[in-house]
Amino acid sequence: MDGIGNIPGWGWIFIVEGIFTTICGIGGFFVFPLSPSQCQFLTLEERDIMKLRLEKDSFDTISSKEENFSWKQILQAFKSPHVILVSAALFMTGVNIYGLAYFQPSIIRSLGFKGKMIQLISVPPFAVGFISMISTSYASDRYRSRGVTATLCSAVAFIGYALFYTQSSNSVRYGSIFLSTAGVYSVSPTLYAWIANNSMPHYRKATAIALGPVAANSGGILSTWLFPTSAEPQYRLATIINMSFSAGT
Repeated sequence: MDGIGNIPGWGWIFIVEGIFTTICGIGGFFVFPLSPSQCQFLTLEERDIMKLRLEKDSFDTISSKEENFSWKQILQAFKSPHVILVSAALFMTGVNIYGLAYFQPSIIRSLGFKGKMIQLISVPPFAVGFISMISTSYASDRYRSRGVTATLCSAVAFIGYALFYTQSSNSVRYGSIFLSTAGVYSVSPTLYAWIANNSMPHYRKATAIALGPVAANSGGILSTWLFPTSAEPQYRLATIINMSFSAGT
């Protein structure tokens, strides 16, 4: 698609992904129920079980139809110290996540890999990150421990960035990417759950949940300026910022 409509190939990537994201977002508004009690595809027994599980996890199960809209609740979400702190953590996590998502091939190229091998070698760290994200999310739910889980994952990411910064061996630096990817990608699900768990009633919770992705995606904007080709192969400034944000999270 490179050149179609005078748009470069990389530009079409964002357009295509944006179209599908927009369609899914609009469709989700009409498809997803507002609360467990309105899930028509569940039996009455399953709805009761779902409500009990949510209540056990400190979720507010009141739907928007059962509560009057209140601007005061929305403003309270913006003023909540917990929401502010977790949103700041999500911003820092977003910088790290998008930095890896966008620039990992460039980082791996700086280690001496070329051509198709760059794409191939980029896969294992993300595979490990996926497994780590699922495992830590389950553990966070199972033991109802958000802060400890997020802290441990951030520590793993910090170690990964520190190794990348201090070591000269390309093998060690490649191995460090596994740690940073696993740690960074495991932090955000826990933070999203944490910001929802500690926000209620309904409209305050809904506002807090919306602020999380806004903060994380804003971090993604910053990440686009951290990995210029002139900084290869060390990417020292970017790595220092990533380490600092992992520590801050």
